[in-house]
Formats: sequence, C-alpha cells, structure tokens
Amino acid sequence: MKDVNSTFGFRVVAIYNTELVTPKDVPTRYEDLTEPKWYDKIVMPDPASHATTITWLVGLKESKVFASEAAWMDFVKGLAANKPMFVKSFSPTPAPVESGEKLIAISMPKYIITKAPAPLGWANVGPLLGTPRGIALAANAPHPNAAQVFMDYWLSKEAMKLLADKVGEYVLAPGVYPPIPGISEAKVLPIRELSDEEIRDWGKKFKEIFYAN
Repeated sequence: MKDVNSTFGFRVVAIYNTELVTPKDVPTRYEDLTEPKWYDKIVMPDPASHATTITWLVGLKESKVFASEAAWMDFVKGLAANKPMFVKSFSPTPAPVESGEKLIAISMPKYIITKAPAPLGWANVGPLLGTPRGIALAANAPHPNAAQVFMDYWLSKEAMKLLADKVGEYVLAPGVYPPIPGISEAKVLPIRELSDEEIRDWGKKFKEIFYAN
C-alpha cells in the first residue's frame, strides 16, 4: 500500500468574535485563555471524550509549548476553572462564537473560511499542533493507474491551493496557505497520535480536572 501525507490532520487554535473582542483583549499566549475575564466565555470539544482535543492537550505538554510540565498543568487547570461550554467535536464550536453566546472557541482556523462572513478571527497564542493526514493506494486496487492519477492530482500544488482557499485547510505544499490574515506566520508543530489506551486514560484524567466542582 502506498501512503503519503497531504495535509495536517488538525490545527487547533483559539478563534474569537471579532465584533465583541477588542484587539487589546485578543489572547496572545495560551496562558491568556486562563484569565478570569474569559469565565463562561469559552466553548471547546469535551476534553473527557473528544480524542482530538485530548491529543491536543497532551501534545501541548509533549511538545514543550510550556516551560515545564507544572506550567502545562497550570494551564489545563486554569482553562478548566473558566468553565468552558463542552460540545461533541470541533464542528459545533464556531456557532456559539458567531452568535455572541461565547467569545472564544478552542477550534480550527478553517472555520474562518467556511463560516465567512461570520465575524471570526484567530488568536495566535503560540505554536499550532497537527498530525499528518494521509492518502493511500491499496495494494490490490482494481484500477491502480486511475488511482495513481487521482493521487498525483490530489497532491499537486493546484489541488492543495483549492483546499487552502476554499476549505481553509493548512496544507503541506510549500508556500500555500489559507487566506487567513497572519496564518502564514504561524509555527506548526507535528505531534504524535495517541493510542486508544492513552486516549482513555487521559480522558479520565481530564474529566477529573474539567468536571471538578
């Protein structure tokens, strides 16, 4: 089976309502998301059950985004203390921010494109984390030549530009970025995918933290 990478599987950012959050209040560090002014103003996928959010939180620790593991845990607990609204995945995160019910979402930058002209912007709080997304050709594909032609196109700069421009995807083609102001300056770090056992174990730990009274 031939398997190659085409895009990053996820890039988690803080997106915010550009009409309700003033420029001076836009977070510039992960730690800013723990400030009391964001109490009950954040929406995010449930860190007790959403695998990608669990992977992102652990990735922040393993990628040494914070100065120490203690600083990372302070961030996790501080985020939990702000009592975010939990949803099942990233897809529902933009809606409460669009409506003004919440001001910040732990979400994905592509929604700035797909939800346009909603008043959404992204806060560059630090490195974005991602896992590569792959495309594969089965060893016994019935039409391998046609499949190869499709893969060649899918991995071309033309196709990558379509994904970036129309879907807001962060692709692996050099110099191709989604039309989001400042996104080309973002630092993106690759992180590993957690095993199912790790997802379960960390989900339990995050449930204890985020669901604490």
